Amino acid sequence: FTKKKPQHLKVIRMVLYQARLHQEFTEAFKQMGESSGGFLSYLYNQGAKAFQNVGSFFGYGNEEEQMEGSGSDEDVEGQDDDWEDIGDESAKRMLANLALESEVILHIYGQTDQSVKRAEKRLRAIIDTQFVNDEVENPSITTLSDETVDELETFAKSHQVDIDIDRDPALHFIKLHGCQGDVLQVKDKIRDAIAALGEEKTKKQAAGAVFKHIHWIRELSDGETEDYDEVFSFEIEQAYQQKKTQYVSRDSVEKFTIDFKSMQETDLISGDIITVKRGDLTQENPSNWDKMPVNPNGKEVPVHLVTLQTSSPEYKDVESKFNVTMAGRYSQILSIQRLQNPMLYWQYVARKKEMNKQNPSGHKNELWLWHGTDPGVLNNINTQGFNRSFKGKNGTAYGEGVYFARDANYSNSYARPDGSGQKHMYCTWVLTGEYTVGNSGMLVPPPKNPNINQHVLFDSTVDNQANPSIYVVYNDSQNYPAYLIKYK
Repeated sequence: FTKKKPQHLKVIRMVLYQARLHQEFTEAFKQMGESSGGFLSYLYNQGAKAFQNVGSFFGYGNEEEQMEGSGSDEDVEGQDDDWEDIGDESAKRMLANLALESEVILHIYGQTDQSVKRAEKRLRAIIDTQFVNDEVENPSITTLSDETVDELETFAKSHQVDIDIDRDPALHFIKLHGCQGDVLQVKDKIRDAIAALGEEKTKKQAAGAVFKHIHWIRELSDGETEDYDEVFSFEIEQAYQQKKTQYVSRDSVEKFTIDFKSMQETDLISGDIITVKRGDLTQENPSNWDKMPVNPNGKEVPVHLVTLQTSSPEYKDVESKFNVTMAGRYSQILSIQRLQNPMLYWQYVARKKEMNKQNPSGHKNELWLWHGTDPGVLNNINTQGFNRSFKGKNGTAYGEGVYFARDANYSNSYARPDGSGQKHMYCTWVLTGEYTVGNSGMLVPPPKNPNINQHVLFDSTVDNQANPSIYVVYNDSQNYPAYLIKYK
């Protein structure tokens, strides 16, 4: 190239992405230019003639001189008008915008072969560190919709991450390749999509359980009646139990409201008004429950806490269970209250019946377990149960569900005292069913027989298969907080 003495080479730009390397690079460039007699010598000599300030020949010069205008376009012969100093942040933005399939060729110049090899080795190490391959494996991937797959692929592309989604029931994995930070963002998006599937499935299961006992019904103009579907009935019943004045459909097709005072549905598209009614198919509440109080409107309250007498057999039974591992670890039991929440209870009963049908005859599906908690969430638990949206508060080592302990003394460590030093622990019925050892990545339990049916999952996960002391459940209707113990 230098032997041909090129006449049309106008501008050569050298960009240093780290200003601190400028002086060292300039000295090495000058030394090689003066001694090599090759291309770098030609480049250096042409540059020295063209530039009065050698520092401005590179991407970084003297900061003070640059601010004063030294080495400006008037001083530099042949320098492009659009020359700009590219800093670290600009370089990061430029690299972030490179498509993943882009090819970058790096030419490495150095004073010695050894220094070039060191630089190459360092570059390869950085690339190996920053670019990773990762994989997400979960049976729920097989049920991802086309819309969700498109959304994930678009998100991955916008973050310059290669994504391969395989919904084959035998494989069910998603492979990722890209910059480490971007891969983590895409992985979080995938986990959210899988979690949404689990929440939707749980909602449908809960809706099915409620539908066995509560039907919301439309009374049509021709005298006929029509049941709302399971999910609508579930949502309407939730609004009704929460004492809301109305229910507003969030469905994109069926847009309507229900006024609970008039018990009328208004179609938000046509304006038609029809009467609705609530069909209660439940059995009697448990025989040991007190009668549910009514509010000023004559309707049963959704939740009732009954403080047990210390002399009652029921109190002594719960106290005895508590003391198996807590004797000597507290100074006083302040109260034991029975939680009466019919909606939660009948969801639990329906789930228990289903599990008894599905699992082998004689298998013990139900256990008394413990759950220590923060006083700030007591009202939420009493009204809604152990909502999985609180998962992860005390760790997710065996899965991202709700945690229960075999021993009350273990749950005691998670029972945070309130301002007066009182602690709170629930004695809970839990449907543990058939279980397997969990891990921190589980959003739902794994399949029982993956080669036969990917969709029949274990009922819960545990810390130890042979002798479990920690149980994790992923379905909100698999537990019922039967008693609340307050103690010091």
